[in-house]
Amino acid sequence: MKASMPQPFDANFEGLLREAASAPRSMLLRVEREQVFPTLRSREAPVSIAMAGLNSMERELLASYRCELGLLLRHAALSSLMGDRATAPWIDSTITDHSVHRISSRKVLRNHAQTNLRPSPVELPPDIAEGLDELFGVVEAGKRRQISTPRISAAALRVESVDQPRVYAGAHFAALGDSESSLDVLSAVLDGQADVSHEAFAREWAALALARSNRSPEASVCMRHAVSLGYPRAELSMRYLLYSALSGNESAITDAAACVARMTPPDHPSVESMCSGIRHQLSTGVFSLARVNRSFLRETDSTADPASKRIINEITLRAETNA
Repeated sequence: MKASMPQPFDANFEGLLREAASAPRSMLLRVEREQVFPTLRSREAPVSIAMAGLNSMERELLASYRCELGLLLRHAALSSLMGDRATAPWIDSTITDHSVHRISSRKVLRNHAQTNLRPSPVELPPDIAEGLDELFGVVEAGKRRQISTPRISAAALRVESVDQPRVYAGAHFAALGDSESSLDVLSAVLDGQADVSHEAFAREWAALALARSNRSPEASVCMRHAVSLGYPRAELSMRYLLYSALSGNESAITDAAACVARMTPPDHPSVESMCSGIRHQLSTGVFSLARVNRSFLRETDSTADPASKRIINEITLRAETNA
Protein backbone atom coordinates (compact mmCIF):
# COMPACT_ATOMS: atom_id res chain seq x y z
CA MET A 1 0.00 0.00 0.00
CA LYS A 2 1.40 3.39 -0.96
CA ALA A 3 2.02 5.86 1.85
CA SER A 4 -0.22 8.44 0.21
CA MET A 5 -3.21 6.08 0.22
CA PRO A 6 -5.64 6.36 3.13
CA GLN A 7 -5.26 3.66 5.78
CA PRO A 8 -8.18 1.23 6.23
CA PHE A 9 -8.11 1.55 10.04
CA ASP A 10 -6.68 4.17 12.35
CA ALA A 11 -3.40 3.59 14.16
CA ASN A 12 -5.02 3.22 17.58
CA PHE A 13 -7.16 0.30 16.39
CA GLU A 14 -4.12 -1.45 14.92
CA GLY A 15 -2.18 -0.78 18.10
CA LEU A 16 -4.90 -2.28 20.27
CA LEU A 17 -4.94 -5.38 18.10
CA ARG A 18 -1.19 -5.77 18.55
CA GLU A 19 -1.45 -5.35 22.31
CA ALA A 20 -4.39 -7.74 22.61
CA ALA A 21 -2.56 -10.30 20.49
CA SER A 22 0.52 -10.13 22.69
CA ALA A 23 -1.47 -10.69 25.90
CA PRO A 24 -0.97 -14.34 26.97
CA ARG A 25 -4.54 -14.75 28.23
CA SER A 26 -6.44 -12.91 25.51
CA MET A 27 -9.87 -14.57 25.23
CA LEU A 28 -12.24 -12.37 23.22
CA LEU A 29 -11.87 -14.35 20.00
CA ARG A 30 -11.02 -17.74 21.45
CA VAL A 31 -14.24 -19.61 20.87
CA GLU A 32 -13.87 -23.16 22.17
CA ARG A 33 -14.85 -26.01 19.86
CA GLU A 34 -17.95 -26.90 21.90
CA GLN A 35 -19.14 -23.28 21.71
CA VAL A 36 -18.91 -22.88 17.92
CA PHE A 37 -22.22 -24.48 16.91
CA PRO A 38 -24.33 -22.90 19.68
CA THR A 39 -22.92 -19.50 18.69
CA LEU A 40 -23.56 -20.01 14.96
CA ARG A 41 -27.14 -21.22 15.51
CA SER A 42 -28.30 -18.58 17.97
CA ARG A 43 -29.26 -14.93 17.68
CA GLU A 44 -27.86 -13.99 21.04
CA ALA A 45 -26.63 -10.46 21.65
CA PRO A 46 -22.90 -9.89 21.13
CA VAL A 47 -20.66 -9.84 24.19
CA SER A 48 -20.50 -6.69 26.26
CA ILE A 49 -17.42 -4.96 27.57
CA ALA A 50 -18.39 -6.38 30.97
CA MET A 51 -17.68 -9.95 29.83
CA ALA A 52 -15.69 -11.71 32.54
CA GLY A 53 -12.07 -12.35 31.71
CA LEU A 54 -11.53 -9.64 29.10
CA ASN A 55 -8.34 -7.67 29.41
CA SER A 56 -8.22 -3.89 29.17
CA MET A 57 -7.21 -3.87 25.48
CA GLU A 58 -10.10 -6.16 24.56
CA ARG A 59 -12.56 -3.98 26.45
CA GLU A 60 -11.28 -0.94 24.59
CA LEU A 61 -11.61 -2.76 21.26
CA LEU A 62 -15.27 -3.47 22.01
CA ALA A 63 -15.97 -0.03 23.41
CA SER A 64 -14.38 1.97 20.61
CA TYR A 65 -13.85 -0.33 17.62
CA ARG A 66 -16.56 -2.99 17.69
CA CYS A 67 -17.65 -2.28 14.08
CA GLU A 68 -14.09 -2.30 12.79
CA LEU A 69 -13.31 -5.55 14.55
CA GLY A 70 -16.52 -7.15 13.32
CA LEU A 71 -15.79 -6.17 9.72
CA LEU A 72 -12.22 -7.46 10.02
CA LEU A 73 -13.42 -10.81 11.36
CA ARG A 74 -15.97 -11.21 8.59
CA HIS A 75 -13.25 -10.52 6.07
CA ALA A 76 -11.08 -13.14 7.79
CA ALA A 77 -13.92 -15.70 7.63
CA LEU A 78 -14.50 -15.00 3.93
CA SER A 79 -10.78 -15.18 3.19
CA SER A 80 -10.61 -18.53 4.97
CA LEU A 81 -13.58 -19.85 2.98
CA MET A 82 -12.17 -18.73 -0.37
CA GLY A 83 -8.58 -19.64 0.46
CA ASP A 84 -9.21 -23.23 1.57
CA ARG A 85 -8.49 -25.63 -1.29
CA ALA A 86 -11.20 -27.98 0.01
CA THR A 87 -13.98 -25.38 -0.03
CA ALA A 88 -13.01 -22.82 -2.69
CA PRO A 89 -14.00 -24.96 -5.74
CA TRP A 90 -17.58 -25.15 -4.43
CA ILE A 91 -17.98 -21.44 -3.73
CA ASP A 92 -18.97 -18.90 -6.37
CA SER A 93 -16.14 -16.46 -6.87
CA THR A 94 -18.76 -13.72 -6.98
CA ILE A 95 -19.37 -14.09 -3.26
CA THR A 96 -16.60 -11.51 -2.85
CA ASP A 97 -15.07 -8.61 -4.73
CA HIS A 98 -11.58 -7.19 -5.03
CA SER A 99 -12.03 -3.51 -4.31
CA VAL A 100 -10.30 -2.00 -1.31
CA HIS A 101 -12.70 -0.68 1.32
CA ARG A 102 -11.47 2.45 3.06
CA ILE A 103 -13.39 3.83 5.98
CA SER A 104 -14.46 7.45 5.62
CA SER A 105 -16.55 7.63 8.77
CA ARG A 106 -17.95 5.41 11.51
CA LYS A 107 -21.45 5.90 10.08
CA VAL A 108 -20.33 4.63 6.67
CA LEU A 109 -18.58 1.68 8.32
CA ARG A 110 -21.60 0.75 10.42
CA ASN A 111 -23.91 0.84 7.38
CA HIS A 112 -21.44 -1.25 5.38
CA ALA A 113 -20.94 -3.74 8.19
CA GLN A 114 -24.63 -4.38 8.70
CA THR A 115 -25.82 -4.57 5.08
CA ASN A 116 -22.97 -5.85 2.93
CA LEU A 117 -22.72 -9.63 2.77
CA ARG A 118 -19.42 -9.40 0.96
CA PRO A 119 -16.94 -7.29 2.95
CA SER A 120 -14.23 -5.94 0.71
CA PRO A 121 -10.68 -7.06 1.47
CA VAL A 122 -9.02 -5.00 4.18
CA GLU A 123 -5.32 -4.42 3.82
CA LEU A 124 -3.40 -4.99 7.04
CA PRO A 125 0.31 -5.06 7.78
CA PRO A 126 1.69 -8.63 8.12
CA ASP A 127 2.20 -8.27 11.87
CA ILE A 128 -1.48 -7.43 12.33
CA ALA A 129 -2.48 -10.55 10.38
CA GLU A 130 -0.13 -12.59 12.55
CA GLY A 131 -1.58 -10.88 15.60
CA LEU A 132 -5.04 -12.10 14.63
CA ASP A 133 -3.69 -15.64 14.53
CA GLU A 134 -2.42 -15.17 18.06
CA LEU A 135 -5.77 -13.73 19.16
CA PHE A 136 -7.38 -16.93 17.89
CA GLY A 137 -4.80 -18.99 19.74
CA VAL A 138 -3.57 -20.75 16.60
CA VAL A 139 0.11 -19.96 17.01
CA GLU A 140 1.50 -22.75 19.13
CA ALA A 141 5.19 -23.42 19.68
CA GLY A 142 5.97 -21.04 16.86
CA LYS A 143 3.86 -22.97 14.34
CA ARG A 144 0.76 -21.56 12.69
CA ARG A 145 -2.38 -23.72 12.36
CA GLN A 146 -5.23 -23.12 9.92
CA ILE A 147 -8.15 -21.28 11.52
CA SER A 148 -11.46 -22.83 10.44
CA THR A 149 -14.10 -20.66 8.83
CA PRO A 150 -16.75 -21.72 11.41
CA ARG A 151 -14.47 -20.74 14.28
CA ILE A 152 -13.73 -17.31 12.82
CA SER A 153 -17.44 -16.88 12.06
CA ALA A 154 -18.35 -17.72 15.66
CA ALA A 155 -15.84 -15.15 16.89
CA ALA A 156 -17.33 -12.57 14.50
CA LEU A 157 -20.79 -13.23 15.95
CA ARG A 158 -19.40 -12.77 19.43
CA VAL A 159 -18.41 -9.24 18.35
CA GLU A 160 -21.46 -8.35 16.20
CA SER A 161 -24.71 -10.29 15.81
CA VAL A 162 -25.19 -10.19 12.02
CA ASP A 163 -25.99 -12.91 9.50
CA GLN A 164 -22.97 -12.86 7.20
CA PRO A 165 -20.78 -15.11 9.42
CA ARG A 166 -23.53 -17.74 9.58
CA VAL A 167 -23.76 -17.73 5.78
CA TYR A 168 -19.98 -18.21 5.47
CA ALA A 169 -20.01 -21.06 7.98
CA GLY A 170 -22.98 -22.69 6.25
CA ALA A 171 -21.21 -22.44 2.90
CA HIS A 172 -18.10 -24.01 4.47
CA PHE A 173 -19.99 -27.06 5.71
CA ALA A 174 -21.94 -27.44 2.46
CA ALA A 175 -18.71 -27.32 0.45
CA LEU A 176 -17.20 -30.05 2.62
CA GLY A 177 -20.27 -32.24 2.23
CA ASP A 178 -21.33 -31.89 5.87
CA SER A 179 -24.91 -31.18 4.88
CA GLU A 180 -26.42 -31.67 8.31
CA SER A 181 -24.17 -29.05 9.90
CA SER A 182 -24.69 -26.65 7.00
CA LEU A 183 -28.48 -26.85 7.18
CA ASP A 184 -28.35 -26.57 10.96
CA VAL A 185 -26.37 -23.32 10.82
CA LEU A 186 -28.25 -21.81 7.86
CA SER A 187 -31.62 -22.44 9.50
CA ALA A 188 -30.78 -19.48 11.75
CA VAL A 189 -30.71 -17.25 8.66
CA LEU A 190 -33.92 -18.72 7.22
CA ASP A 191 -36.03 -17.79 10.23
CA GLY A 192 -37.76 -14.83 8.59
CA GLN A 193 -35.60 -12.21 10.31
CA ALA A 194 -32.77 -11.93 7.80
CA ASP A 195 -32.08 -9.30 5.18
CA VAL A 196 -33.18 -10.38 1.67
CA SER A 197 -29.61 -10.59 0.38
CA HIS A 198 -28.51 -12.70 3.34
CA GLU A 199 -31.47 -15.05 2.94
CA ALA A 200 -30.76 -15.41 -0.78
CA PHE A 201 -27.17 -16.44 -0.14
CA ALA A 202 -28.24 -18.73 2.72
CA ARG A 203 -30.72 -20.49 0.44
CA GLU A 204 -28.02 -20.89 -2.21
CA TRP A 205 -25.75 -22.76 0.19
CA ALA A 206 -28.63 -24.66 1.81
CA ALA A 207 -29.53 -25.92 -1.68
CA LEU A 208 -25.94 -27.07 -2.20
CA ALA A 209 -26.09 -28.95 1.10
CA LEU A 210 -29.36 -30.61 0.07
CA ALA A 211 -28.06 -31.56 -3.37
CA ARG A 212 -24.93 -33.08 -1.87
CA SER A 213 -27.21 -35.25 0.28
CA ASN A 214 -28.94 -36.55 -2.87
CA ARG A 215 -31.95 -34.34 -2.13
CA SER A 216 -31.99 -32.42 -5.41
CA PRO A 217 -35.81 -32.02 -5.50
CA GLU A 218 -35.61 -30.18 -2.16
CA ALA A 219 -32.63 -28.18 -3.45
CA SER A 220 -34.71 -27.11 -6.45
CA VAL A 221 -37.55 -25.93 -4.18
CA CYS A 222 -35.05 -24.09 -1.99
CA MET A 223 -33.68 -22.22 -5.00
CA ARG A 224 -37.17 -21.43 -6.29
CA HIS A 225 -37.78 -19.64 -2.99
CA ALA A 226 -34.42 -17.89 -3.35
CA VAL A 227 -35.32 -16.62 -6.82
CA SER A 228 -38.74 -15.45 -5.58
CA LEU A 229 -37.02 -13.09 -3.13
CA GLY A 230 -36.25 -10.79 -6.06
CA TYR A 231 -32.61 -10.31 -5.08
CA PRO A 232 -30.65 -9.33 -8.25
CA ARG A 233 -28.14 -12.19 -8.34
CA ALA A 234 -27.88 -14.14 -11.59
CA GLU A 235 -26.41 -17.23 -9.91
CA LEU A 236 -29.70 -17.89 -8.11
CA SER A 237 -31.66 -18.67 -11.28
CA MET A 238 -28.82 -20.73 -12.73
CA ARG A 239 -28.56 -22.84 -9.59
CA TYR A 240 -32.33 -23.24 -9.68
CA LEU A 241 -31.95 -24.69 -13.18
CA LEU A 242 -29.07 -26.96 -12.12
CA TYR A 243 -30.92 -28.56 -9.21
CA SER A 244 -34.18 -28.78 -11.16
CA ALA A 245 -32.33 -30.66 -13.90
CA LEU A 246 -30.73 -32.97 -11.33
CA SER A 247 -34.18 -33.66 -9.88
CA GLY A 248 -35.71 -34.46 -13.30
CA ASN A 249 -38.74 -32.28 -12.55
CA GLU A 250 -40.01 -31.09 -15.94
CA SER A 251 -42.17 -28.22 -14.66
CA ALA A 252 -39.34 -26.97 -12.44
CA ILE A 253 -36.89 -27.15 -15.35
CA THR A 254 -39.22 -25.10 -17.53
CA ASP A 255 -39.76 -22.54 -14.78
CA ALA A 256 -36.05 -22.35 -13.97
CA ALA A 257 -35.09 -21.83 -17.61
CA ALA A 258 -37.61 -18.99 -17.82
CA CYS A 259 -36.06 -17.45 -14.71
CA VAL A 260 -32.59 -17.67 -16.23
CA ALA A 261 -33.81 -16.02 -19.43
CA ARG A 262 -35.37 -13.22 -17.38
CA MET A 263 -32.52 -12.67 -14.93
CA THR A 264 -29.31 -13.56 -16.79
CA PRO A 265 -28.11 -11.79 -19.96
CA PRO A 266 -26.05 -14.10 -22.24
CA ASP A 267 -22.92 -12.02 -21.69
CA HIS A 268 -23.27 -11.91 -17.90
CA PRO A 269 -19.82 -12.65 -16.39
CA SER A 270 -21.29 -15.17 -13.96
CA VAL A 271 -22.36 -17.54 -16.78
CA GLU A 272 -18.82 -18.66 -17.53
CA SER A 273 -17.87 -19.10 -13.87
CA MET A 274 -21.12 -20.95 -13.14
CA CYS A 275 -20.61 -23.36 -16.04
CA SER A 276 -17.02 -23.97 -14.99
CA GLY A 277 -18.18 -24.65 -11.44
CA ILE A 278 -20.93 -27.02 -12.59
CA ARG A 279 -18.44 -28.88 -14.77
CA HIS A 280 -16.12 -29.39 -11.82
CA GLN A 281 -18.85 -30.30 -9.37
CA LEU A 282 -20.48 -32.85 -11.65
CA SER A 283 -17.11 -34.43 -12.41
CA THR A 284 -16.51 -35.12 -8.71
CA GLY A 285 -19.38 -37.59 -8.68
CA VAL A 286 -20.97 -36.26 -5.50
CA PHE A 287 -24.22 -35.35 -7.26
CA SER A 288 -26.58 -38.13 -8.31
CA LEU A 289 -27.45 -38.00 -12.01
CA ALA A 290 -29.98 -40.83 -11.79
CA ARG A 291 -33.00 -38.51 -12.04
CA VAL A 292 -31.71 -36.42 -14.94
CA ASN A 293 -34.28 -36.43 -17.76
CA ARG A 294 -31.95 -36.14 -20.74
CA SER A 295 -34.65 -36.23 -23.41
CA PHE A 296 -36.61 -33.41 -21.78
CA LEU A 297 -33.43 -31.38 -21.30
CA ARG A 298 -32.65 -31.75 -25.00
CA GLU A 299 -36.16 -30.54 -25.83
CA THR A 300 -35.75 -27.58 -23.49
CA ASP A 301 -32.35 -26.81 -24.97
CA SER A 302 -33.86 -26.31 -28.42
CA THR A 303 -35.84 -23.26 -27.27
CA ALA A 304 -33.80 -22.09 -24.28
CA ASP A 305 -31.90 -18.82 -23.92
CA PRO A 306 -28.09 -18.90 -24.38
CA ALA A 307 -27.28 -19.05 -20.65
CA SER A 308 -29.70 -21.92 -20.04
CA LYS A 309 -28.32 -23.77 -23.07
CA ARG A 310 -24.81 -23.70 -21.62
CA ILE A 311 -25.94 -25.03 -18.24
CA ILE A 312 -28.12 -27.73 -19.82
CA ASN A 313 -25.24 -28.80 -22.05
CA GLU A 314 -22.93 -29.23 -19.06
CA ILE A 315 -25.51 -31.43 -17.32
CA THR A 316 -26.53 -33.55 -20.32
CA LEU A 317 -22.92 -34.16 -21.35
CA ARG A 318 -22.04 -35.43 -17.88
CA ALA A 319 -25.22 -37.49 -17.65
CA GLU A 320 -24.56 -39.11 -21.04
CA THR A 321 -20.95 -39.79 -20.07
CA ASN A 322 -22.08 -41.56 -16.92
CA ALA A 323 -24.94 -43.46 -18.61
